Amino acid sequence: MKPDWKEYAASALVSHFDDAWILRGARTPFADYNGVFAGISATDLGTKAGREAIARSGIAPEAIDVTFAAQVAPSSFDALVYARHIGLYCGVPIARPALQVHRICCSGFETITQAASGIAAKSFSSALCVGAENMTRHPIAAFTHRGGFRLGRPEFGDYPTEASLDTCPLSHSDAAAN
Repeated sequence: MKPDWKEYAASALVSHFDDAWILRGARTPFADYNGVFAGISATDLGTKAGREAIARSGIAPEAIDVTFAAQVAPSSFDALVYARHIGLYCGVPIARPALQVHRICCSGFETITQAASGIAAKSFSSALCVGAENMTRHPIAAFTHRGGFRLGRPEFGDYPTEASLDTCPLSHSDAAAN
């Protein structure tokens, strides 16, 4: 089943914001797979970029109302609280909420959309948006091991490879596009 791209384009998620602004941005450099960032988690990469974006913006971390952070796949054991850690390590007060978003390859952009939507709705007035990834650290996973392994070869899979083999009848790119 292939999507009708004309229909898809006509119904695409389109947003317009009159009073939401990106004050400043920062990013870490891209690096080769298994390269210089191989030992650095997405949390640490995101924290570095987040701190620099805050410094460039001229606003204090205490003035940030909410943190939005995104990563496609875990790269460290703190991945379940990734957004919370990014905010805290960047100096955002502990009383401020943090939300982790996921939208495959558009996850970083989704943090900005979520922030702009909240600002437009007057739910908050400022947000830290971070997207970070370290594909070298994506795990080799075994999802059926909690009960132990029977004799024989346990099933392990390369997380990014297996996750991109979508189990619905569409290809990964077709399913992820929405």
